[in-house]
Amino acid sequence: MAAAAVVTFAGLAGPAAADPRDRERDLVIGADLSTNTLMVIGLIGDQGTVGAVGLTAYALGGPIVHARYRRWTEAGQSLGLRVAAPALLAVLGCTTFGAWKGGLGGDPDDACLIGGLAGAALGIIGAELYDWQVLSIADDDAPWPEAHLLNFGGSF
Repeated sequence: MAAAAVVTFAGLAGPAAADPRDRERDLVIGADLSTNTLMVIGLIGDQGTVGAVGLTAYALGGPIVHARYRRWTEAGQSLGLRVAAPALLAVLGCTTFGAWKGGLGGDPDDACLIGGLAGAALGIIGAELYDWQVLSIADDDAPWPEAHLLNFGGSF
């Protein structure tokens, strides 16, 4: 747990990037890596409190970084995606894998747990990658292309 905190604070204290958006992406990646570490420690080490702290920090880490840069839309999108994607894929994994394994004579409860964890993990990874590659990219300064402008005019 101390290693995750060191990784996070080292990212905050590092040298400033040339582009502030690169700095934002670096902070989101650093927060995600440290929260992933906490979630894995909580899951493998059977420490529920550490896992719960990691899961909460995962859901709030990226949105807090986006809000710090006053990118409120990206913060809301990040929060919604980080909550919805793992939850929906966990339900999908539970129902799909539970029905498949249960139909083969296995225990459907164990199969549901395995499918749910796999779906949630895929949702977490997908939400983080989307946040890193789409929401943390600088597009606010891009000029509006001239070809897309449509003007109406007339004289009387």
